[in-house]
Amino acid sequence: MKKAKYFVFCLVLFAVVSVYLNITTSLDYNIWGKIVGVRKNEEIIQCAKEFNLDSNVQSNENTKRLGECKANIPGFRSSLRENMNFVSKYKFNVSKSHLHRLMLDIEGIAYLSSQPGQNRKIPTFVTGLSDNHYGEFLGSLRILNEMKRNKYPKMKLIVFELGLSMKNSIKIRQLCNCSIRKFPFEVYPQHVRNLVGFTWKPIIIQTVLQESDFVLWLDSSIRLNNTDPYFQKAKQYGFQGLKGDGSISVRTNHRLFDVLGENPCDFNYPEAQGGLVLIARSCLTLTFIMRPWVSCALEYGCMDFPNSKNYISCKNDWKLSVCHRFDQSVLGIILTRLFNKRRHQLELGQDFARVCRGCL
Repeated sequence: MKKAKYFVFCLVLFAVVSVYLNITTSLDYNIWGKIVGVRKNEEIIQCAKEFNLDSNVQSNENTKRLGECKANIPGFRSSLRENMNFVSKYKFNVSKSHLHRLMLDIEGIAYLSSQPGQNRKIPTFVTGLSDNHYGEFLGSLRILNEMKRNKYPKMKLIVFELGLSMKNSIKIRQLCNCSIRKFPFEVYPQHVRNLVGFTWKPIIIQTVLQESDFVLWLDSSIRLNNTDPYFQKAKQYGFQGLKGDGSISVRTNHRLFDVLGENPCDFNYPEAQGGLVLIARSCLTLTFIMRPWVSCALEYGCMDFPNSKNYISCKNDWKLSVCHRFDQSVLGIILTRLFNKRRHQLELGQDFARVCRGCL
């Protein structure tokens, strides 16, 4: 009888403590906007500084002109701050509840960017995996496991299941010294379930940025190499990624430019690859990179749109909107709008990693 009473007492105590923690956590989150002086009625969060870049500029490497854009005068603003302001005015039709869940509303960004730094020398590694990339991921996993054994014993790897068979899921759990999570498709708009729309990728990155202030996203095709110097650089600049080829103007559907209010002729710059992204959490990176990137992912008709599968294959035609690169297209537009002639400062060296699609 005494054991039964004690058990009931423990259950009641646990319930009370859980409710208290949920309430206090929610209160902490909701009052942070006031603590750091965020003005709730404004869409723009006034970060106190600009991105930490130097004055080194580089001309656009794409010298080949687009026939439709011969008379175009680039519309980028003269200062970084003006371009930051331009990005902050992108308009999206996104549920406030989704932004709140991902802590990309005003209060969420204020809360996350005000948390003490975790002072990590290496990022939290994160990737997403479905059955069609299972074999490719095993090759990446061999390198990651070796890095954890020999170089980064405290390395944390998170793998999001995007659609794995029971057999492959069990095998990954056996081979991977990592945290494995199922991506919660059910809480996001229906179009996020389209894996080849890649809208889930920036959502995953932001999900991990809520718990870690330094994150490395890598596709299953990425094979890491010389990492340390670029980890330091990413923490300094806030962002690092792999430079692509081609042209953003050519490989981005016109619908995306229309939603963002951007002129496609301004973006005849090399693509910014979405398969490898290093990002350090700050008011700046959350407000001007992650919020527009994730918002576009959540709005159907922005990153992904009806019949988008018809635009996956890119031809050699050098004209506007031949194909579409989804997450990569959005990221390339954001980074080029913000930094244009200084975008090269945010690019990883070729020795950081190689892309090995289809490798085992």
